[in-house]
Parts: sequence; structure tokens; C-alpha cells
Amino acid sequence: MTRIYLSILAVLLTALPVSARGLSLEVGLDVTSGDYGTDETVTGVTIPLTVSYSAERYSLAVTLPWVSQSKGTTIFMGGRRFDNGVPGTIIGGGGMGGRRIDTTESNSGLGDASLDADLVLWRPASGPEIRLLGYLKAPTGDDDKGLGTGAWDFGGGLSARQDLGDWFLDGSLRAIFPGENGDFQPDQYWDWTASVGRYQGEHLWFSGGLEGATAPYDGGDNALEVVGRCGWDGEGFGFGGHLLAGLSNGSPDIGGGVFAYRSF
Repeated sequence: MTRIYLSILAVLLTALPVSARGLSLEVGLDVTSGDYGTDETVTGVTIPLTVSYSAERYSLAVTLPWVSQSKGTTIFMGGRRFDNGVPGTIIGGGGMGGRRIDTTESNSGLGDASLDADLVLWRPASGPEIRLLGYLKAPTGDDDKGLGTGAWDFGGGLSARQDLGDWFLDGSLRAIFPGENGDFQPDQYWDWTASVGRYQGEHLWFSGGLEGATAPYDGGDNALEVVGRCGWDGEGFGFGGHLLAGLSNGSPDIGGGVFAYRSF
């Protein structure tokens, strides 16, 4: 399954014909590792495949991830990995309901698909650009194996970006409403980002900042991470990466990732 998935990604990146202005294809690799305040270290790997379309004032992106984790003590919701709050078990594959799964097993496979959308609300000649954010997650992952939550999630929020010459400020805030699954119900939670960055020449950029989220269940730790990012944007092609360090038990201890995209 893994070889087939990676082969499809390679073919799409190299052979997909030019078909629509504003269409792009992105593939990434994200790795995290941490104990989330427990005595077990969990290593998670995500390979997201994203197809997006950008217009003058809006954009849409559909992401289909391949997910793997060494032990089933974390859940993946809203594009973020959380400790499930249940020592030694994971509930319903999503940490929030249904059957219990042996955490000594490593599992991998298709995760939950998601749709992200944004719409420009305010774009002044000077001042920050404000965007409305939308989010929807479909339960395409196998919740028996801990690869999905087994429920629909939705959310929304706002983002702001301010260019200051070679520098820029960027931030976002979203409310995520996880779906219910079985006997346990996750709480609504918030996720947010705040960063400052700099353009270096025409194509290269760097940024650093904080990212976090409130816990989606009672007694859980809020997530908080310091994240550094960089990227290179060319004509119809780009790549980049990030490194993170967790500052709370709600976040992995360390993590990093790379991505590459092609526009059509």
C-alpha cells in the first residue's frame, strides 16, 4: 500500500498535464516524536497529498494523507496530533469514542481527508489582509487502526497577514468542532499560529513563531510549539520545510517536515 501511494505521488508530480490556471499539487513529509507527558515515545509520520486551486480572492485545498504511528497513544484531528488522554489505550481510533485498540501495535494507512478554504474579506492598499477560513474533515481513515477519528469535523476562523517591506507578519485563529464517535465526545477546541518572517531576495523566505491549540478533551494539555519555516517559490514550482520543538506535554518533543509543489 505504501509503495503504491508513493508511486502515485511521483507520477502525479512529474506527469500531470497543465489543465487549469491556479491549480497546484503538493506532497509533503512530516515526522514528529514525543512522549506527550507519558512514559512512551510515539513517532508519527504523515505524507499529505494536497490538490489546491487559487483564484483572485479565494482558494480551496483538498488533502489526502497517508498516516503512520509507532503506537496508538495519539490522535490526529484538525491537522494536528494530540495525546488521546487515555494511558495505554486509544479509544475508537480517534481517542474519543468506540472500541479500545492495543497500543503496542504500529499502524499505517490512509488517514482522514480534509478540505480547507479561505476567502479574502479585506485587502486594503496598506494594512493587513484579512481572510475567512473554513475547514471540513471526512472520516476516510480506519478508526479501528487509529488512523482516523471515525467522525466528521468542521471549523472556521480568520487569518491576517501584513507585509512590511522585506518582512511580514502572519497569524491565524480557528475554532474546530470535532464530531462525536461512540461513548466519548471531544470538546470544541481552538488552534492558532503567530509568526514573523523575512523575504530573502526574489524567491527565498524564512519565518519563525509559535503555534498551538487548546486540548480537545477534559484534563488534556494544551499544545504549544516553537516553529521555524523556510521555503523557495519559483515559477510554477517550489519547496520548503519546517522544524518544531514542543513547549508543552500537548505537543511532540520534536518534529520536522518538507514539502514540494508544482503549479499548473
